[in-house]
Amino acid sequence: TSTKKKQRPADPAVGRSKALKWLNVLAVLASLGGLVYAVLATVKFELQADESSPVGHRLDSELLFNRGQFAAFLQQSVTASLVLGALFYLTTFVTSLISVRRRGVLSLPNFVFCAGFSLVYFGLGAVPLVEVARDHPVQTLPVWSQLAQLSNIADGYSVANSYGLFRAMTGGEGRPEVSVEGSYDGRTWKEYDFRYKPTFPEKPLPWIIPHHPRLDWQMWFAALGRLEYNAWLANVARHLMLGTPEVLDLMGDDTSVNAAFAAKPPTLIRMRLWTYHYTKLGDKNVWVRSDPQPYLDPISLKSPPMVDFVERMRYEQTEKVLISSCKQRALCRAALWVRGTSQLVDPAFFVQGLVAVAMLTSLAASLLARTFSRRTSSSGSGS
Repeated sequence: TSTKKKQRPADPAVGRSKALKWLNVLAVLASLGGLVYAVLATVKFELQADESSPVGHRLDSELLFNRGQFAAFLQQSVTASLVLGALFYLTTFVTSLISVRRRGVLSLPNFVFCAGFSLVYFGLGAVPLVEVARDHPVQTLPVWSQLAQLSNIADGYSVANSYGLFRAMTGGEGRPEVSVEGSYDGRTWKEYDFRYKPTFPEKPLPWIIPHHPRLDWQMWFAALGRLEYNAWLANVARHLMLGTPEVLDLMGDDTSVNAAFAAKPPTLIRMRLWTYHYTKLGDKNVWVRSDPQPYLDPISLKSPPMVDFVERMRYEQTEKVLISSCKQRALCRAALWVRGTSQLVDPAFFVQGLVAVAMLTSLAASLLARTFSRRTSSSGSGS
């Protein structure tokens, strides 16, 4: 006698899962197609012959819209982004509660955690909008004052900075970089090293992704402009001559010069602007730099320009107020403690470690969920 295997009824959940996967694929393809169309509709690309280029050509680009059109688009897109973002966070919050409820573990702590996480996530997405649109007419939106207030609260914890994009990247005619040098007598100058940015020609290229160093990044922007547009550099020079630990930690103490200046701060600081180029493959140095130009003339703490600068910018008063207000807030003190503890290791390595732990945790959770699902299905079929 032959026995036929009893066919199990199709699980409707499997069909819904496949349909959702195809919908996700279609959504991704539609998004990519829309992005390509938007780029081609707003930017004109033209291939030009260029004998100085290694490939003999260069790709030029030209924007097909003006500032007024961009401002109008920004106002509409920010409004739409706020609405869609609020709907997305609300949907995510509700689905998370439903998922928790189906597992039979819905409780007040879980509800508070989901709500708090959603609010923090929404804040992280909303605060950057204030910096992006600060100089545009979206300030007339009804929710602008609330977003600006939220951004001001975040500013008190120094956890975010404004950010700008380049339409055309630098480097074709050399990379400009500012060097910082200290001296005790005005005759012998020694150069500070930075953790990541190019300094000495023999310095290798560090791997920092996804870390985003503040000071090194800002130094690159300073090299693209003049000192009068980067007054904060004078304050950096002041703190180097004061030996402020927080500023010295940003630069590191990997070289004897940095360590010596940390033990005994210089009395004079100057800055020079260099042009950097990559060396050829096989050269012992990574960079070759040339054409040094004055950027910040030698300055001391008692020189009239520095005294006038400190009084005019009121840096000392502002720093004292920020420090004293931070000490009165538990969350700010906790942020300072975390920042100080994380400085025990290299910042790039610290961030890379966090990313690696997050990826491994996600992978382990996925494997455990898959194993649990298989055991559940096998026990169900066995019964």
